[in-house]
Amino acid sequence: ELAIEKKIGECTAAEREDIHRRYIVVPTKSGPLYDAACRLRDEAKMDIIRILARVIFTVLLVLNLDLDVGWSWWLVFLPMFAMAGCIVGSAFGNFAKTQSEAVKRDPAMFGLDPNGEESSYSKMDENKPAELTDEEKDELKAKVAQSAYRAVGTCFS
Repeated sequence: ELAIEKKIGECTAAEREDIHRRYIVVPTKSGPLYDAACRLRDEAKMDIIRILARVIFTVLLVLNLDLDVGWSWWLVFLPMFAMAGCIVGSAFGNFAKTQSEAVKRDPAMFGLDPNGEESSYSKMDENKPAELTDEEKDELKAKVAQSAYRAVGTCFS
C-alpha cells in the first residue's frame, strides 16, 4: 500500500495482478511468510554484491594480465576478499538477529533470569510475551541452531 499509494482493496483486478507479479505481499510483520520475504530480500542484496564483486574482479584481472599495469595481485583479488567478508558478516548478522529475537521470546533458554532485575526501558514495555509451550521452545531452539549452522557453514565455504 505504501508503494502504490492506495489501499489494495481499491485496486482493480489488473492492478492487483500487477502488484502480485512485482511485489511479495505480506499481511503482517511476523510469521513464516514475512520471514521468507525478508530472506528473499537479503538473498537479493547478497546476489547484487556477488555480481558487482565478480565484475570488478574480472575487470582488474584483465587489466593486470593484458595491459601489464603491474598492480599487486592483492589489489586484483581485493573485490573477492571484500565479497567474502560481506557474505560472512551478513551470515553472522542474521545469526545475531535470530538470537536476539529468541532472547526476547524466551530469556531462560539462554540462561538469563526472566524475572530478574528490570531496566528502566523494559519497565516501559507493557507487552510482555506469554509463556511459551514446549513445542514453541523447541521451534525457537531449532531456529537459532539453524541460523548458527548457516553462519558457521558460510564461514567455511
